[in-house]
Amino acid sequence: MMRSLLLVVLGVFLMVSCKNSTGNQNANNHKKQIKKEVVTKAKQDNSLINRVSIGIIPDLRYDKAGVKVEIVKKDSPAERAGFQKNDIITKIDGKTVVNVESYAGELVEHKAGDSVVFSVKRNGKDLEFNLKID
Repeated sequence: MMRSLLLVVLGVFLMVSCKNSTGNQNANNHKKQIKKEVVTKAKQDNSLINRVSIGIIPDLRYDKAGVKVEIVKKDSPAERAGFQKNDIITKIDGKTVVNVESYAGELVEHKAGDSVVFSVKRNGKDLEFNLKID
């Protein structure tokens, strides 16, 4: 998921950058330079490569506040904590989760082994799960 997020961010950045470039050759050169910088940064900064996971796959079609859980992976921290399909993650350690991007942004602030509190809505009820990130 994080690799996908990085590619989305890169793609948006490329589109915006190319829109501001003049000429096709300049745009292609600009894209190549940006890609090279992102790859170099990823190699230097393991946080861009080694991401943490709680073991859920979000419903990317969900368009309301929070992150809707589509799949809970077997034997994952999320499963051990009690997450279920259709749970809505609303907060991570008290910080509001408005969508998949903010979820990812909050999650990457943690490392494997961290204990994190997730606030979740399930069938209209507010729940909290404490889990240790893999």
